[in-house]
Amino acid sequence: MTRHTLVVRPRGALLVGGGGALTPHLDVAQVRDDDGVPHIPATALRGAIREQAERLAREAGADVSSLFGEPGRAARVRIGDAVIPPALDATRDAFARGEGYTVRHGATRTRETGQCLPDAHYRREAIDGGAADLRFEATVDVDTLDPAAERLLRGAVHAVHAIGFGRSGGLGAVALTLESAPPATPTAPAIPEHDAITITLRAEEPIVIDADSRGAAAIPAPVLRAALIAAVARARGTDPRHDLADDDAVRPVAFDAATCLRIGDASTAAPRAHTTVVCTQCPADPPALDTLVRDFVAGRIADAGGRVRLDARCPRCGTAPSTDGAAPHGDAARRRLVATQGIDRVRGTPGAPVVRTAFDRGTRFVARIGRIDDAGRAFLRDAASVGLRVGRGRNRGFGHVAIESCAVVDDTPLAERLAAFDRATRDAIDGAAGTCGVAEAAPPLGRSFVAVTASTDVIVAGDATDAESAWLAALGLDGATIGAGSVRTTRTTGYDGFRNRQKPVRTAITAGSVLLLELDASLESLVDALAARERDGIGDVREEGFGAIRFSDATHRPGWRTTT
Repeated sequence: MTRHTLVVRPRGALLVGGGGALTPHLDVAQVRDDDGVPHIPATALRGAIREQAERLAREAGADVSSLFGEPGRAARVRIGDAVIPPALDATRDAFARGEGYTVRHGATRTRETGQCLPDAHYRREAIDGGAADLRFEATVDVDTLDPAAERLLRGAVHAVHAIGFGRSGGLGAVALTLESAPPATPTAPAIPEHDAITITLRAEEPIVIDADSRGAAAIPAPVLRAALIAAVARARGTDPRHDLADDDAVRPVAFDAATCLRIGDASTAAPRAHTTVVCTQCPADPPALDTLVRDFVAGRIADAGGRVRLDARCPRCGTAPSTDGAAPHGDAARRRLVATQGIDRVRGTPGAPVVRTAFDRGTRFVARIGRIDDAGRAFLRDAASVGLRVGRGRNRGFGHVAIESCAVVDDTPLAERLAAFDRATRDAIDGAAGTCGVAEAAPPLGRSFVAVTASTDVIVAGDATDAESAWLAALGLDGATIGAGSVRTTRTTGYDGFRNRQKPVRTAITAGSVLLLELDASLESLVDALAARERDGIGDVREEGFGAIRFSDATHRPGWRTTT
């Protein structure tokens, strides 16, 4: 793959991506980002270049589908949004202040009489292209092309003389230049020698992900998994639907339930179905209480005839606590609306425009990956070397994601995590029981307390009416009872592109859900069984990355005192 830079130089006023204006006195306005800086959407560039390529191809008897793709055939040319480069910071700042724009007035006339139609006056906001140094730059990634196809691409770029809105009225004159750059070989991040890591992803282009039960705040794990497999296929020059499934080096990592990577959602916030009460005035290691443990302790005291509540003040500094629903994980999700318009292939006419929400470029996501060995690390390195493409519009300037860094999740051994959580939970129960004078609430010896958190969605049997029991059955732990829980469910389906069939609708425990279990066994006798479940996952469809769990995670911190 070769990376080029497409330079767009306006030769006059320019109006691209015009839509509903933000101010009432304008009818059409130039598209701009959240900072007020204009850009040229990739769809406008790609459409203008493809139009010229099709014209040149007809004259030469060639085919443009090898460049821009067609249904069932991926494009070899991928164009990103054109933005004002960092070297023009002063120009960007001027646009952010509202400078550099001009307003064009006009009226619509009938072709028959030449008269203006009633209420046909319009006001269009356009970029004033008078500045000599104004330019926009877009990245163009090109897969290997034969010499004829490359000449066709360069000829099409050179032939584009106008883009955007109002070309028949004098707007949109531009000059396009395709400048070569060194081959695009992103540096793969260092991958820790650990069996559970997180990867940080950075959006190099806007990402369009359809909303689901996650609230469109994440790249769903199945989408991320498919993108990783497709990236590895590009890096190795194979067909992801057939060849990789038979590759002895890839099949265990991507397709075998017992050995595949456990891939979680790539989210901008840590997935958590429960909440944590934290102190707002203790910046270094603030005291906190996981509400899962609080609810369990309160319920146990109530069963013994007492009543307990959370103290309204921090035990360290005396200030009131606040509730934190989801800890910062990636970036705050930066979104903007994008409008896409396809072609009705049957009638050959433009289809209905569709407006979707996209994560803006620069947004960072964090995904958790479990059960990773040397083959899995090689798999991630191959994917990072070419980048991922996720979501809709992958051939139209959307969806390019780079793997930016990797880090260890938590290298605390399982036995230590189990002991710390069990001890802290017992201390919370003992403290509450002593405050209330309820001796019966004290936990008996020989029983253990374990928290289990869904790192990824977990496919369970049955429906969502009793999700906690279905999850407990999937765990398969004899003598376990549910002390408290915060469980959310979703319905998952999709299209299996590797096997060319629709997936069935299944019930899934959503990532971040948690149960507090009370088991009639000692921790020493449980370590091996829990380690096997944490390593291999639970539930169905584990070969697609579902079913990753973690026991007694460090996020469960029962540190607050309780009062009657």
